[in-house]
Amino acid sequence: MSPEQTKDRMNTKPHHKLGINWSALGSVLAVGCLLAAAAPSATADTPIKSTFSYTADAVLTDVCPFDVDFHTVASGTQTTYFDSSGAVTRLYIHQIEQDTFSANGKTLVGIPSWSMSKCFWTAAAT
Repeated sequence: MSPEQTKDRMNTKPHHKLGINWSALGSVLAVGCLLAAAAPSATADTPIKSTFSYTADAVLTDVCPFDVDFHTVASGTQTTYFDSSGAVTRLYIHQIEQDTFSANGKTLVGIPSWSMSKCFWTAAAT
């Protein structure tokens, strides 16, 4: 990639309004938290790593003067960490997502995007 192409790529504004499916990400986090809470006991040094994948579809009605069909495909890994008593202490989710937008006979396929989410648990105050 030439310096000009790199500069152009770095200067492009992220399309967060269109590029991140927050409801799908929230669903992955919620499912991950539920799975982590229900996971079997483990020692503090034995994290559990699992994989996931999902697709989601929606019609975006408020981003253009016309409806836009939205489709996303995502996959990744989830790593759950435990303390010595087996309680969940943290959850890491690494994910790659690719979005496709269609309207008026045209289709735009987005660049795959990576994300990482971290959830932490602390002991309840007594």
